[in-house]
Amino acid sequence: MKRKYLYLTFPLVILLSFLFSLTQCSRAKDARLKKELEKAAQKVNESCPIQVADGVVADSCSVVGDRSLRYYYTTNQYDFKILNGSDFERIQKPHLVQLFRNKASDMQLFKKNQITLLFLYRDMEGNQLGEVAVAPEDYDAPADTDTSNGYKMISDEDINLLLRSIASQSNKETPFELEDGWYLVNNSVEGKTLTYTYRLEKRIASELEETDFLDIKDDVLSEADQDLLNMLEAGVKMRFVYNNENGNYINSFEISSSDLE
Repeated sequence: MKRKYLYLTFPLVILLSFLFSLTQCSRAKDARLKKELEKAAQKVNESCPIQVADGVVADSCSVVGDRSLRYYYTTNQYDFKILNGSDFERIQKPHLVQLFRNKASDMQLFKKNQITLLFLYRDMEGNQLGEVAVAPEDYDAPADTDTSNGYKMISDEDINLLLRSIASQSNKETPFELEDGWYLVNNSVEGKTLTYTYRLEKRIASELEETDFLDIKDDVLSEADQDLLNMLEAGVKMRFVYNNENGNYINSFEISSSDLE
C-alpha cells in the first residue's frame, strides 16, 4: 500500500565506521586512503546482498580510482519506460544529497578527503538504469536551503513523473491479494495525487461500516514511515478507493499534509 524510496543508510553506516580512521589522513596519502576505502567496500560486500527498502537490494560496493566508492543497487520499484535514466538521476540526486547533508558532522570525513560516492542502479535483468554521483561539494547546503525533505527539492513535474513510474510498475503486478478478500486492482496518478483502487469480496464488503474506513485511514497515518511523511509534506496526496467485487463504489478516503497538523 505504501511505496518507500531508496534508502541508503545501511551502507553509509558501515562506510562511516571505517572512515573514522581517516581523520588524520593527509590528502597526499592516497595509498592509505585507497586502502581504507577498499576495507570499507569489503565490509559492505560481506553483508551483501541485503534488502535495504521495499524493492531495493544493495548488491555490492567497489572502489573507483583513488577517491570514489560505487554502490550497486537493484530495484523493481520504477517503470523505466516512463522514468528514463536521466530523469531518474535528476530526481534521485536531491534525496541522496538530503541524506548526506542531514549527516553533516559525519560527512566532514568525506569532504576532507575529497571522496565521491557513486550510486548505480540496475533493474532486475541487470540493465543499468542510472548512476548518481555525490561529490564533496554536494555535502554542504547553502544557508538558505531546506534539506530536511528531498521531495521539496524537486519540481512538481518530477514528482508527477516519479509517481507515474511507481504506479505503472505496481500495475504490472495487479490485481494481487493484500490479505484475505482484499485486492489491490489499480494505481493511477493525476498531478501529485496517487490513487489506490481496491476490490473487496462480497463477504468482506458486507461487514464493513463507515467507521472501519476511518480506522484504516488512522492506521495508514500511524504506520507512515518518514519517506511517506516527506511526500505528504511536499504536497503529495494519496487517495484510497474501495469497490465491491462488481466494481461498484463502497467508500474512499484521502491523506494529505493537512492530516499531519
